Amino acid sequence: KLKFLLITKNEFAVLPAEICKLNSLEELDFGYNNISIVPTEIGRLGKLKRLVGTKNNISKLPSEMIQMGKLEIVDFAYNQFSDIPTPLMEVRSLKAVDLSFNKGLGNFASDIRNLQALRILNLKETLITPAQVEDLTWLIADCKITL
Repeated sequence: KLKFLLITKNEFAVLPAEICKLNSLEELDFGYNNISIVPTEIGRLGKLKRLVGTKNNISKLPSEMIQMGKLEIVDFAYNQFSDIPTPLMEVRSLKAVDLSFNKGLGNFASDIRNLQALRILNLKETLITPAQVEDLTWLIADCKITL
């Protein structure tokens, strides 16, 4: 019946897969660890609305995230992404995504147009250019993009 789990600052290297058995979770914050791998089992968290993985070493997300149909807020600031993660572009319920301070992030796929519910996209301190932001505004028209 647990709805909110905060496991920040624990020096985890991997997000424990056992957490993904907590199918009542609505919010999960595993920021400020050393996590580089998000397990595929995360897709089981179908009630999750908010997912925070700030300040880790994550460079990719599992495709199973598409199963997270209620996910609205994602914060993966200060990680190792080089492009906007493709699995996120399949989670059509997303309203806010923070990928700021992913210093190597410089690309996105046109699939981002799937995120028509997206209203906030934070790309501050990434390699995304103003010209790319202009392209993004055509793909997701009602979204405020911070660069």
